[in-house]
Amino acid sequence: MKLKYYASFSVFISFFFLNLNCFAQTYNSTSLPIVWGNITSKRLNQSTNLIEWKTIAETNSSHYNVQRSSDGICFTTIGEVPGKGNVSSSADYSFEDKQAFGTVYYYRIQQLEYNNKINYSIVIKNGFGGKKTIIGRWGSNALLVYTFSKGNKQFRITDLSGNMIKQFSSSAEQQIIDLNFFYTGVFTLQVISADGSLEVFRFVK
Repeated sequence: MKLKYYASFSVFISFFFLNLNCFAQTYNSTSLPIVWGNITSKRLNQSTNLIEWKTIAETNSSHYNVQRSSDGICFTTIGEVPGKGNVSSSADYSFEDKQAFGTVYYYRIQQLEYNNKINYSIVIKNGFGGKKTIIGRWGSNALLVYTFSKGNKQFRITDLSGNMIKQFSSSAEQQIIDLNFFYTGVFTLQVISADGSLEVFRFVK
């Protein structure tokens, strides 16, 4: 059955084609021995953003790379903070990005262990505007979806003929969508925010 709901939306529709060149190289579904707490970012002045994060426990933690992106897809390391090694209590970290001259940035924290294993925090956004949603691969058979808008969101996946493959709603900021039961082909992910705005992404299984 083809979808008929487009006419009910009188809002701007943004189309994005999934670029996996940067995102897919850095995310995987391996669980590593670190427990993340909150990660936040705030504007200090016209050129400086403060990034703060907390860990609940760390094992074999060498250091943290603070990574920044202007598009939410390709991230670059902009600083390094030493880790605590092995701790079972919470620890607080911070880093000042003093080259933040743009209006919107995305940040994440990359943790490296002494044995070179890598783990990542969630992605956060600093600034107004920019993308409400970013997506990338999570392993070989899942999508990782971050939403920066508040409230309940509708997620709908269709094939190129408009047939509904999967749909659900959630208010969570992060979604991992399993693609194992999808057949090979091109699909469309539609994310409808609480304010009625619609973003459309295409990806290949």
